[in-house]
Amino acid sequence: MSELFPLIFSLVFLAVVGTVAGLFLRVLNSPWWEYKWIRLTAYLIPVFGGICIVLWFLGVKFASGLFTGIGASGAALTVVIQLAMLFSLPISGVTHAFFSLAKRLRLHVAGPAKPDPHRRLFLKGAAAVFPVAAISTGVAGVANSLGPVLMPKINFKYANLPAALDGLKILQLSDIHLGYYVILSDLEQVMAEVKNHKPDIVLLTGDIADDLTSLPYALDMIAQLKPRLGVYACLGNHEYYRGIYEVRQAYDKSTIPLLVNQGLSVDIDGAQLYVAGADDPRWLRRDNRDFLYKTIDKCIEGAPEGAFKLLMSHRPNGFDYAANKGVDLTLAGHTHGGQIGIAGRSVFEQALPLKYLWGPYTGKNGCRLYTTSGLGHWFPFRLGCPREAPIITLSRS
Repeated sequence: MSELFPLIFSLVFLAVVGTVAGLFLRVLNSPWWEYKWIRLTAYLIPVFGGICIVLWFLGVKFASGLFTGIGASGAALTVVIQLAMLFSLPISGVTHAFFSLAKRLRLHVAGPAKPDPHRRLFLKGAAAVFPVAAISTGVAGVANSLGPVLMPKINFKYANLPAALDGLKILQLSDIHLGYYVILSDLEQVMAEVKNHKPDIVLLTGDIADDLTSLPYALDMIAQLKPRLGVYACLGNHEYYRGIYEVRQAYDKSTIPLLVNQGLSVDIDGAQLYVAGADDPRWLRRDNRDFLYKTIDKCIEGAPEGAFKLLMSHRPNGFDYAANKGVDLTLAGHTHGGQIGIAGRSVFEQALPLKYLWGPYTGKNGCRLYTTSGLGHWFPFRLGCPREAPIITLSRS
């Protein structure tokens, strides 16, 4: 039944937003409503979304990946277009009202004047800038979400890094969200490319699959990389949302250790790499700092003296606390980078400076964090914040 929730939500959302957007178009932008093709488009957009939801439902019911993918993607595109209309039509409506008021004032002061078709065309175009720009941006965001997965090379330097760890290459996979928008064949393509980079260790930092039937196959596919130091995983919030019992079963049957409130030491030519996995608090809006602090304490308490401590934490919020505890490197995800970025940083970075939304960060005593924008998403929209599978290399400064 849970797989039907996104369909039901999308159907209700399209109905409500489509109705409101239609009212904004008819009431606030009445000059446009006079055109038959605009009225027809306004009616057909939600109809198209409804057809896509039906295809989505049929795909889920009959286990058809083709119908599911087309339906879910079409529904998402419709949602984005309607949201663009919802936010831009009031602005264009204000523009129409301003020009209408200016026209009345001019008639009152100067009297009737000869109609100027060029001026009328300019006024209509000025009002249309907002919805056209919003819809174009929305469509571009959906298109970009289907783009290739990047593999950024991140180099973290440490003054006291053991010589045996110099050049250690870490592949981070996070927030794949296997299901409607990212499927196993997409992951297979990424794994084929990853092999060329020959990572020494692979770390999964949560939210691997929303469709749990895909999880065992995904874990097996990732395990086939066979990095020399192994593959390890921690939990994300979606593992809890989708069914933690089934998730644990999948990991138990795989060769990938799932680290929850625990860690293990990996010997590398006499140097110790301690890999720890934090638990996830599951909640989205509550203050989860105490939970994160406790899980960090638990999972690093067994670290050997002098070991390089590497923490997998689905959420980056605990980075400052981890740095204070001497965790050398924290790898996180969860944020998707806000799915909108500029120059390698989330556009929301300034508004949420302590959320560590995307990219590399430095904390106390040179401790480092990398928050990945994720290999997938649960909603297909990205602008300037592409999907990624970062490769982090450790080196001595």
